[in-house]
Amino acid sequence: MNSWPIIPGLWQADLIGAAMSPKDCTLITLTMLEEFMPIARPLHVVFPIVDGPELPDMKRAVNVAVIAGREIAFGNQVYVACNAGQNRSGLIVAMTLDLLHAQNILATILKAHPEALQNQTFRQYVEGLG
Repeated sequence: MNSWPIIPGLWQADLIGAAMSPKDCTLITLTMLEEFMPIARPLHVVFPIVDGPELPDMKRAVNVAVIAGREIAFGNQVYVACNAGQNRSGLIVAMTLDLLHAQNILATILKAHPEALQNQTFRQYVEGLG
């Protein structure tokens, strides 16, 4: 599977899932692999994040999550994608869920995508949400 529905309107995806996402969706890509850029969508936000031991620029990450939340509120499908569809996408999906006032954020993500959020730094951050 290359994309996982987290809640209605919000999908977590790897890059294949991003490329296969609906043509009318909003796409948030968290990597800069040239061979996957650009993917034509009505709104395509590119915010490269390193899947490493430190959190990304959180002010910008919140801005990306706000965009995702607004797009969902407008009734648009949002796909959040990184290379493997696990850590970086999981972080932004979690932040989006937090802005949407979701409960049990980590459990919600893991129910849909059990391999998500294996990066311990990102996972600890998500555990502190909601």
